Amino acid sequence: MSISIANFYLFVKISPNDIAAICATLNEWAAKTASRGLVVIAEEGINATLSGDRCAVDEALNLIENLGGLKLEPKWSHAEKQPFMRWKIDVRPEIVTLGFPCVEKLASAESFLSPAEWHARLSDTNRPPPILIDTRNIYETEIGTFEGAVDPRLESFTDIIPYLEQHTELKDKELFIFCTGGIRCEKAAPYLESKGFSNVKQLHGGILKYIEEFPDGHFKGECFVFDHRVAVDQHLEPTKQYWLCPLCGDPGNHTTLCKRCGKEAKICVRCAETAACSKDCRYHLSLRNNAQP
Repeated sequence: MSISIANFYLFVKISPNDIAAICATLNEWAAKTASRGLVVIAEEGINATLSGDRCAVDEALNLIENLGGLKLEPKWSHAEKQPFMRWKIDVRPEIVTLGFPCVEKLASAESFLSPAEWHARLSDTNRPPPILIDTRNIYETEIGTFEGAVDPRLESFTDIIPYLEQHTELKDKELFIFCTGGIRCEKAAPYLESKGFSNVKQLHGGILKYIEEFPDGHFKGECFVFDHRVAVDQHLEPTKQYWLCPLCGDPGNHTTLCKRCGKEAKICVRCAETAACSKDCRYHLSLRNNAQP
């Protein structure tokens, strides 16, 4: 049976009472339908990925909209098996951490570009290209990004602040920012505007929406997703070339033979030197190495 996956977020003020009601109702829904996924909810909004039978996921979306008075715009994809191991709800101060809740200062409508507008601008050879900034983490950018994009080599999203503070020359440039589903950019855009960046545009719906509409467009490689599919290709199909590294959790496609047990494993390039198939084997290898004179 094909699993339906709905990914969505919304920056909107949600009262503590509505948060409690949404959490209780979704927990009941997940238990009843055996659905899985992750929901992050805060007073500034909701960010979630739900997976299960299509009818069950549609039911959850309706429940959230009715309880919170929200209008959701899910991005849909599919997998042959459950991409989540469990069901989880997190109540946090922010739905994406940057250091300030943005519900009081949302991104301006003018900053959004639809996938079609984004594609047209990147395809326009009659004007100098915009400066593309990938706001995702290193392990995401390394397996796919837009042609010509700047990779700030972020270890976490909050690192975008010192990076931009060091590059004030970008303030008057045509700056295009993008991320997986749009949520990081929707939080970064008003921050940038408040710091004097005068021409910031963001990709509405993120990479996932872009490759849904332009599977052979300007995005090259694959897009990391935060579940056990690891990544999706340009047709939104689960990756066939990347696995989650058992040592660090990053995507990897390096094959190694474990120096301790001889088992073959798929790990990331950064862990290749360790040549272990698991954290347990890595630990015992470190003991062996430390015992050598």
